[in-house]
Amino acid sequence: MSHEWLEKLEQALEKGLDSFLNTNPFQDRLLREHTDHERKTYLRKKQCHIQAEATELREQILKLFANVREWENRSHRARESGATDLANRAEKHLENLMVEGRELWEELEKLGNRWNENETQIKLLTTHKKTNHPSSLEEKWSRFQTQQELDELKRKNDLGR
Repeated sequence: MSHEWLEKLEQALEKGLDSFLNTNPFQDRLLREHTDHERKTYLRKKQCHIQAEATELREQILKLFANVREWENRSHRARESGATDLANRAEKHLENLMVEGRELWEELEKLGNRWNENETQIKLLTTHKKTNHPSSLEEKWSRFQTQQELDELKRKNDLGR
């Protein structure tokens, strides 16, 4: 029961906000612009985090590459020296490093996909902003109505004194 009154209050507030925004298109546009701006800011921060993760993964891949070269040399030296058991163990370790490398590449690819998805969302928001502006006639009409309402309120206020 305690949730029911909260839901009713939420519905009433939503209805009031919708009504207000329908009668005040300029405020509706401002609200949409603000929401788009916040979303873009969030997406840009997310982009920075993705870029930092990708940089870290690239560094790990480069270190792993150096480690792979080192173990390839060790395996080769052990095999040339006749230490086949040691060479086999080094090759097994090398295989594990290669698996780890493939996993890091897959993670980097996923980050690239997340980056592209984020970029697409940012571009959509930018395009939406450009195409969603009301015509100047609508905007002027809205300002005219607002000014008339303001003038009417001023007149009523002056008469009341």
